[in-house]
Amino acid sequence: MPKSESSSNRSEELNVLIIDKSEQLYREIQELYQERDELVQVIESLDDPVENIIMRLLYIDGLSWSQIQAQLRCGRGTIHRARESALKKISNKWN
Repeated sequence: MPKSESSSNRSEELNVLIIDKSEQLYREIQELYQERDELVQVIESLDDPVENIIMRLLYIDGLSWSQIQAQLRCGRGTIHRARESALKKISNKWN
């Protein structure tokens, strides 16, 4: 039994919507990758290796404070101080 014209049109409309949405999502993903690359460059510009590692673990790898403490075997205060120092340096350098 042949499909009705309205059913065929509806399928075409849905396919067009899916393609449009896919293209939009692709553009958004590309923008996110670009932002991530810029963030990596900013973090890599830090001279202090401890600040660099902590910022990378926090903002690139997405680790929690406790995960960073365990991985680096240091206290929360050390991590906070290094983060604050890095943020100040980044702010001064990029603003």
